Amino acid sequence: MKKGILMVTLLMAPFFVISQSFNVSVSSDSILIGNYIELKFTAENIDGKFESPDLSDFVIVSGPNQSSSIQMINSNTTSQRSWSYYIEPNREGEIIIPPAYLVNEEETYETEPQVINIYANPDGIIVKPKSNNSFFESFSFPQFGHPRQPQVPEPPKPPTRKSNRKVKRI
Repeated sequence: MKKGILMVTLLMAPFFVISQSFNVSVSSDSILIGNYIELKFTAENIDGKFESPDLSDFVIVSGPNQSSSIQMINSNTTSQRSWSYYIEPNREGEIIIPPAYLVNEEETYETEPQVINIYANPDGIIVKPKSNNSFFESFSFPQFGHPRQPQVPEPPKPPTRKSNRKVKRI
């Protein structure tokens, strides 16, 4: 009997384990000066207070941008929160982005430091950062927000003149 209970417990264990992770990703590990990258921190199945790394070697173009999602499938619930930054380096060379922290009552989670190589850009090449979400890149969405050309009214037509000719009806 004990072996049967142990066997059921071992078989069901993977269904009760919820994986937790706190990761960092960058859109590129090397860029030309004058360009920017996306720095994204993702927490899966963890709640806590996010503590950003020191980004003093960068100009923050945008961020922190936050997103969250909850997914429920067959009574299994998973959650994901992310914080993203678009950052532009201040200088050339190798810059190390220190770890970020996620602190809750039980534990403190830490990401790996990221090394970014910044190279000279004599030609002034500007490249958009690669997005980590390739799903939306596979579609071509209409471009909203582009300014419309103003409608120019047509000039008024000159009034038609009636001829001074007299018409006789027979």
